[in-house]
Amino acid sequence: MNLLKSISKFMCVALSLIMVFTATIHPSSISAQSQIELPEYDSHLEPTKESSLEIITDTGDTLIYQIQNDEETYLYKEVYNKEKSLTENYVYSVSGQEKTLVDYYETDEAGAIIDSDEYKEESISLLSTDFQTEEILKNEDQYIYRMTVDGILYEYHELYNNNSTLTEHYTYLIENEEKTLIDSYHTDQNGTIIDEISYNPDEIKIMCGPPCGYIAVVAVRLVVKGVTSYAIRRTASSATIATVSLVSKSRAASALRNYTTHTFQSIGRTFSVTPRDMNHFYVRHHPTYFAELNISSTQTFFVKTMDWRILNHIATQATQRNALALRLAVIQKQSFKQVHYTYNGITYRVGVNLSSNRITQLYSTKTYWPN
Repeated sequence: MNLLKSISKFMCVALSLIMVFTATIHPSSISAQSQIELPEYDSHLEPTKESSLEIITDTGDTLIYQIQNDEETYLYKEVYNKEKSLTENYVYSVSGQEKTLVDYYETDEAGAIIDSDEYKEESISLLSTDFQTEEILKNEDQYIYRMTVDGILYEYHELYNNNSTLTEHYTYLIENEEKTLIDSYHTDQNGTIIDEISYNPDEIKIMCGPPCGYIAVVAVRLVVKGVTSYAIRRTASSATIATVSLVSKSRAASALRNYTTHTFQSIGRTFSVTPRDMNHFYVRHHPTYFAELNISSTQTFFVKTMDWRILNHIATQATQRNALALRLAVIQKQSFKQVHYTYNGITYRVGVNLSSNRITQLYSTKTYWPN
């Protein structure tokens, strides 16, 4: 836990190794609010800004440090619990003299997150080529294709209605060439699904964050006759605003069939969000494509209009703006590091796998719903 001593020792015995980083980290420079130029994010979205890190306290049992750029400031507190052999991690959003707890989690002796939302690679059985599509029929009125998801074959029918600008979607489970209808829904001309938890799209504007039309809510798990769903409520005991139910994994696979791996640069490495990673974000936290339970973790959902373009942006910005924290994690030989990024007033936890250089975890720390 004594980070300053470990960094000082590291500098003495392996100075040449530090040169691989794009900025040199030294205890004295950290204490003096060292500045580092982060890579530019090549997009029409906002560019990456400068970031700074300050070590505030390092007692051996408690490490407190602050990461700041011109838009946001986070205070991290890591407390080592010798009795439980784990570290308690607190993350605060800082505004002036006020700080607000936005995240809490525990890590074990190896630095692995306990009850992490990060999926296990061995639990994923998608095709090695990810979302491979077999086209059956395509014309101006309909599109029929097949995909294999988690070893299960699905057939998708998309019927176009030019008069109403709606598209009808039907998904069939294929077993021994027998087809069983398992999912059906409509999408509008923007591709937005119109279903049982729909609401006026004008109420959701992704470029306007809380408190502009949103309220913080909680997702309460319900089990009725063995079927799990989540009630969206202002508080755990208040009235239900909306219900999010599990759907087939085939729905997310269809929505992401054209998604290709997103790559970007940070700390001298190339990081990526693969189709498998994006699929995981969708089935775990998108209310429209929610298909995978993780009962050990507190459930949160994206806003319903969230799409892969915004998730790519959040993953990129979180990784680039927290470059200093990631460099420290590399020095400490951590294989996984969680960082935070606030987009349009909503804070997201982003898990960076430093072994595979992939973003394998991304979700909002709270759920926001239209007011």
